[in-house]
Amino acid sequence: EKFLYFYAYSMLRRSLQALRGGPSMLVDLTAGCLAELAHLPFSVPFETLLVRVVNNPEKGAMAVIREKGFASLYAGTMASAVLSIKPAIQLATYEATRARLLKRWQATALSAGHAFLLGAFARAFATILVFPYIRAKFMLKNEKSLTANGASSNIQDLIASMHRAMALLVERQGLAGLYKGLPEELARATTSAALLMAVRERLTIVLKTMLLGQHQIK
Repeated sequence: EKFLYFYAYSMLRRSLQALRGGPSMLVDLTAGCLAELAHLPFSVPFETLLVRVVNNPEKGAMAVIREKGFASLYAGTMASAVLSIKPAIQLATYEATRARLLKRWQATALSAGHAFLLGAFARAFATILVFPYIRAKFMLKNEKSLTANGASSNIQDLIASMHRAMALLVERQGLAGLYKGLPEELARATTSAALLMAVRERLTIVLKTMLLGQHQIK
């Protein structure tokens, strides 16, 4: 999933930058959203199947598919599409901050340590902004009465249902209810995201060096 996402993001970012005439935060947000949407048709069925097999260990994968049909594996795709803004915000924040730091330091790349810290910050920032929608997504799974006609048929219906879920959370638990579980999510997600960005930064340098060396040899 991460490979598909970063591959799609890199291609889309280059294409959009060429169309717009240069980098910008809007380009990074758009590329991030489109890249997340691009891998959903492949990743959502596997994730849904994995959850169902784990919850019903006595059944095999094929039995689960035969029971509810292959189309049922795409349940939750709409909600995942809405939440595609989270990785987009993360990468846009990372790229914008990285560009400013490199310009200030007159450098061409971040160190692994700086990339790690910046990756953690970008992931935490995106998670804090989007977390109420993540809470709403899980609440919708447990309270079907919140969804229009029992199901969300389009993006507008789903977003409206999410807002109803958030309003119910605030009514029951106060504003703090929207961020219940946030510390655990930050502890889980920021470390992996930070490591990923540090590795990505180092790999980019290595690949550029290798390509430059091959070009000089020719």
